[in-house]
Amino acid sequence: MINTFRAYRWENIAPNTTVGVYLHGFAPNMFVTYCITPFTVNRPGVTPRAELRTGSVQQHVDGTYAREAYVTNQSISHGGAPFLYIDLNVLISTLEN
Repeated sequence: MINTFRAYRWENIAPNTTVGVYLHGFAPNMFVTYCITPFTVNRPGVTPRAELRTGSVQQHVDGTYAREAYVTNQSISHGGAPFLYIDLNVLISTLEN
């Protein structure tokens, strides 16, 4: 079974800016991947574009696993202010042995 949820939303990310998040609570047998959705809110003249980069995986102090994710605003301006909203969606599935 695959579970999906929006883990984080960044608002008004400036052009060429990278932001990140540290998420923990994952079991060792969980497959985790990310999907991002860049969008503007009433900003004509902008082509939303973003890059997703995953960071390290490490054991958190509570014994679960933590993962890092980073997004960069790479929007293209056609006369509009290229500030983005970006949703970070997490897809999780438990791996069978």
